[in-house]
Amino acid sequence: MVEFALILPLLLLLLLGVVELGYNLYNAQSLRQGTSTAARNAAVLSNPPGTCATSAPAGPTRDVVCDVKDRTGLTDAQVAVVVSEGWTRGAAVVVCSQRQSESLTGFIPFLANTRMTSRTEYRIEREGDDTPVEFFEPGGDWSWCR
Repeated sequence: MVEFALILPLLLLLLLGVVELGYNLYNAQSLRQGTSTAARNAAVLSNPPGTCATSAPAGPTRDVVCDVKDRTGLTDAQVAVVVSEGWTRGAAVVVCSQRQSESLTGFIPFLANTRMTSRTEYRIEREGDDTPVEFFEPGGDWSWCR
């Protein structure tokens, strides 16, 4: 029984560390997949109408931002959309997203100081508005996205 009492804290630490890591890996994968799918939809101009809480202007930009948040399930994710040549065929649409990592248990404190990021770029396949777009949700460093 004494041996179990000595080993139990280490086993709990290991178990909680695996849970913590798995949770954050799941969120990172959700962020990557949701950003990629929303960027692909933006390339063919088929994002569903956006109805989320964001400061993005109405139109395709808001639709892309809301599509990322809906697909990831992470409503606190920050999203950026860059279409430097406008929504014209052959132009690049860049969709970036980021989210603060979180520690569920506090056993892995370095997670609180990291951000999950995702950047996806596609070529636009359908004609749309030719107005250039550069939208970055406030509250984050977007230097890696440009």
